[in-house]
Amino acid sequence: MGTVLPKQPYSNCSRVSHQIASEVEGVVRNDFDSLSSETDLEIVNTSRTNLEKLVLQLREANRNLIEATFGAQDLQAKAEIENLRLEKFFVLLAHELRSPLAPIGLAADLLGKIVDAHPQLPRLQGVIARQFKHLKYLVDDLADVSRISAGKISLEKRTVSLADIINNSVEISAPFIASRNQILTVNLPLEAINLNGDAVRLAQVFSNLLNNASKFTQEQGHIAISACLNDDTVTVTIKDDGMGIASEMLPLVFELFKQGPPSLDHSQQGLGVGLAIVKSIVHMHGGGVDVRSAGLGMGSEFLVTLPITGEVTSSNL
Repeated sequence: MGTVLPKQPYSNCSRVSHQIASEVEGVVRNDFDSLSSETDLEIVNTSRTNLEKLVLQLREANRNLIEATFGAQDLQAKAEIENLRLEKFFVLLAHELRSPLAPIGLAADLLGKIVDAHPQLPRLQGVIARQFKHLKYLVDDLADVSRISAGKISLEKRTVSLADIINNSVEISAPFIASRNQILTVNLPLEAINLNGDAVRLAQVFSNLLNNASKFTQEQGHIAISACLNDDTVTVTIKDDGMGIASEMLPLVFELFKQGPPSLDHSQQGLGVGLAIVKSIVHMHGGGVDVRSAGLGMGSEFLVTLPITGEVTSSNL
């Protein structure tokens, strides 16, 4: 959230305009007092009248500027109050949704152990288990949004292997990608690349991006994750041949609750917070994110750049 500006008699701009008006008025008065002849007075009379009008206009503009400044401060304060209420709502909602989710997940696990009791049980258990995972995913996203907005998310940073992080994220996303019969390729550098980061959160970043690519790619489509080593950073790219992104949506994809067209897997439609979480976590690691797409139907490409730590060494593999 932004910081409320201190309320001053007027802003720097209004102070300058007030000073200019005073100086112009003083100059006019001094010039008028120094004139003695009637001819000089007649010559300057029109100019003085025009200047006085300009001074009045400038003072009026100064008053409007002061009123606008105070109005903007009030609007900013109200917006911050609403943001705080929204954050508290997210925290409460995530907490309340977690309570019924736990027994639902337990029931799904128990049903999975007695699927032979009835011919319909395997199908019903599969539906419950899939929907449970989806609901848990949404609740986790809500909880992360509330933590990030409140500045309460913490990172457990240590030296971690990029290859291990990518492999963990692929392991997380593989079942979802396989359920859509999509082809995933992984291409990592031969060098051993280390990062100073939170392994769990970084795996969340790349699994979110892989899941997002899968949702917006047709069945039997292609998804690729690769890494390119730069001087002191590494760029991980997640590319797909799916729906693509319209040009007007590209600047908005990392904002909260911003969504483009519905995903191809309508049952997995999210809240529009996953990419915002990705951006926040990457920035907390001192990195950056970017997105590219040639347009709808042309696939998309997400790039995550992170600083590396230590020396890059040749892999033993």
